[in-house]
Amino acid sequence: MPPPGSAERAERQQLGEALLTDDGRVTETPQAKTLAIGALAARMRASTPELVLASMGLAVGNDMAGRLGDRDYVLLPHNERYPSMGADVLHADELRSAQYQEAAHRAVRMDTDQAETLVRMIAVSELMGAWSYGSNNNVRVLALQETARDEFGLRGVLDWQLDPRTRSAVDLELDYNRDALGDFLRTQYAMTQEVLAARGVAEVISYRALSWPEGSDRPSWAVEDTVGSTIEVPQRPLASWSADRRVVADWLEERRGHGVILAARHSAQDVFSLPTTGMGFLGQKEWVTLPGDHRATVDGVVSHLGAGQREQSAAAAVMLGRPAIPGVVAEPARMPGAAEHVRTPAAAESASAAVEATPAAAEATPAAAEATPAAMGPAPGATDEGRTPGASAPAADERFQPAVLVPNGPAHELDRRIGRILDGAEEPPAWWLRDDSGYSIARRDLEFLQIDPQQVRWMLTGESPMGLTPELYQQFGAQMLEALERDGVDASQVDLRLKGTGAGFFSGLHKTLPREAELADRPQAVQRLREWFGNDQNRPLRRPYDSMYRLGLDSEPSDFDLDINSTAAVRAAREHWRAHHNDRYPGDFMGGHGYLDKDTVHGALPALSGWAKRWEDKLGRPMSLGVFESTGPFNAQVLGRELSSHFKDSDWIIHRPQDPMAWRTPRSRVIERPAGAGAGVAPAPVAGQAAGQASGQAAAPAAGQAGPGLSITAGQPAPGTRGPGQGRGTAAAQPEHLRRGGTPGRGSGRGR
Repeated sequence: MPPPGSAERAERQQLGEALLTDDGRVTETPQAKTLAIGALAARMRASTPELVLASMGLAVGNDMAGRLGDRDYVLLPHNERYPSMGADVLHADELRSAQYQEAAHRAVRMDTDQAETLVRMIAVSELMGAWSYGSNNNVRVLALQETARDEFGLRGVLDWQLDPRTRSAVDLELDYNRDALGDFLRTQYAMTQEVLAARGVAEVISYRALSWPEGSDRPSWAVEDTVGSTIEVPQRPLASWSADRRVVADWLEERRGHGVILAARHSAQDVFSLPTTGMGFLGQKEWVTLPGDHRATVDGVVSHLGAGQREQSAAAAVMLGRPAIPGVVAEPARMPGAAEHVRTPAAAESASAAVEATPAAAEATPAAAEATPAAMGPAPGATDEGRTPGASAPAADERFQPAVLVPNGPAHELDRRIGRILDGAEEPPAWWLRDDSGYSIARRDLEFLQIDPQQVRWMLTGESPMGLTPELYQQFGAQMLEALERDGVDASQVDLRLKGTGAGFFSGLHKTLPREAELADRPQAVQRLREWFGNDQNRPLRRPYDSMYRLGLDSEPSDFDLDINSTAAVRAAREHWRAHHNDRYPGDFMGGHGYLDKDTVHGALPALSGWAKRWEDKLGRPMSLGVFESTGPFNAQVLGRELSSHFKDSDWIIHRPQDPMAWRTPRSRVIERPAGAGAGVAPAPVAGQAAGQASGQAAAPAAGQAGPGLSITAGQPAPGTRGPGQGRGTAAAQPEHLRRGGTPGRGSGRGR
């Protein structure tokens, strides 16, 4: 390595600056970013919906994918000069309002090619913004680092220690978006290599700084007498380096503690991106590199003991995890928003860690203003029945003890038929509750799960989902709409749906009921599983309602997994975020398939959150509030994926503008009796009239009261114990409503 200040160093810096600025034609960071974003959006192979899913955040929601191609909607860019900074998705009629009228001239109809180009550019800008915010301090950039490692087959890179919550979030991000992230990285690299080849660049000299807090341990080479020595320093898969030694030296001069300047020769094949081809901050003369051989020269050592430190950006104060340094054992930092709300110093100041700290890593660049990618947190309700079966037994959550719904009215004819089906005296009809393996629920299942058969009737006739009576369901829906109204969301602006086992009894394709072999370290759960099925191997493939709770594998019973689909609510949440969470990574605003950050839901929709808490207390079950834009969860089936939470005809509709207060007109799954069918087949309830009730039914009782012929009892036996009337003894020991249709013994019914 030539010495600092030498003619060769000066010449290499000039060549580097010419490369970064395209021989002076690019002079500003926004100009460079606009060039890179446009080129990447055009060249990436990922479909537009795939890019939208990969970039969910403050500026990107599912409306951008769901409304694309709809002539009744428009995109209204926030910045006319730099439209990739984001845009609102509006109904065309909204352009006449005072709020948008002055900007209406720049609206782009969603059924045009221009709209699709703009959506792609906004999505790419969001992905680039993950790097602009920090190279290791948000979930998306951590997923990019791991994708780069795998895409380029990198070995010996510096790993990153993550706490379990962050690890899970990164894994979910990769599950959703690995292909799109890989395309994003490969395209940048290809564009960069084309530029280097066209200019005949074979090698560049790069600089970066490393910093350690005063009093912390440092590597043996981070001392003055090693200046000029060549060392091997493990690097992250992607790292920022500057073409200008003065840039990193000036940054290091303002740090407290000890620091070093590293210089390295990077071959052209190790230069990953330039400001004009992808990630990299022109203002700091920065490019991004792959690790190469991990070798660098100690080019300078500084110590500022007791010196002041400049004010850092919000991004520089956030760290997710820490470098995995051999021989160093430390508790990793937690995600912002975790229960402890712990934030550790930025990666550049981690004790004992030789970690990157170039100016670009410490400061959010102007491109960050154009970048709001989404962190992929767990989907609403995902934790309720999604724990790993082999994990340690969860402690029962005393907040949630399911209320006992005790029917005490006269039996309905459909109840008698349900009893015969449960006992195996009648073949289950097509409308009966089954999972995708064909397993039909039987008497033994309801007994173990402590579910009264009348709950099944209410679900089948559409009178109420699991966990509610018809009367409580009416209160539940009406009060939810009232709460949203108090939060400023009109009933005409929201679509409400129930998902999960509460709506369909069985879980989705992503969750299976564990078997004994998976529970080797959970003997109590194995015992309960055998109480349920004995040695019978004819079992559900999917998890029935409350099954993980009754097995003692979850600390909470099945939740109410609610989708609240309203662009009006999300717009209010965006305003709340900008006012109250300006220091947080913008991508945390929205995650997964397009749902709002939990803390933002509570802050932006306080009345809805209060409603949820009251009903949690009343029913003894968690409320999972998934707030989406009006197009609902992302439709992953357009990407060829089997599992998707998008709008479906089979959804349990609570309310929607075209079907207001849908509990008034329940949709029955029980088909009409076909002509010539035998006696005993119950017809479906007439639309708008609940089964077993006359038209003109009285209004629902006041909140907190039980309806006619029903009582609600707070509290529930602990998992593994029997509730009232749910023993497995003789017929005489059981209530009459559990003895109809036969005397069930252990394992009786068609579920065997």
